[in-house]
Amino acid sequence: MNPIRKFLFQCPACEKLHHSRLDAEDCCPQEADQTMCWECGECGELHHDEDKARYCCLDEDIILPATPMQLEAAGQQRLPL
Repeated sequence: MNPIRKFLFQCPACEKLHHSRLDAEDCCPQEADQTMCWECGECGELHHDEDKARYCCLDEDIILPATPMQLEAAGQQRLPL
C-alpha cells in the first residue's frame, strides 16, 4: 500500500499532531513545529517513517519491492540512459 505524505504541526510539549498551526498552538501554548508524516493508505494511521506507513496494514508474509531510494541507499547505482 502506498503511503501518503502529509505536513502536519506537532506540539513541542505533548508531541500531538494537528492539521493546522492554530490547533497545535491552542493545544499547547508554545509555537508548533511543522513536521512531515506518512499516512497509511489503508487505515489512515500516521507514521514518521515512510516504511512503517507502507507496511502498516500488510501481512507479514507479503514482501514489497524496494523503492528506488531504498536501492540507492543499499549501494545500487542508477545506469545512465
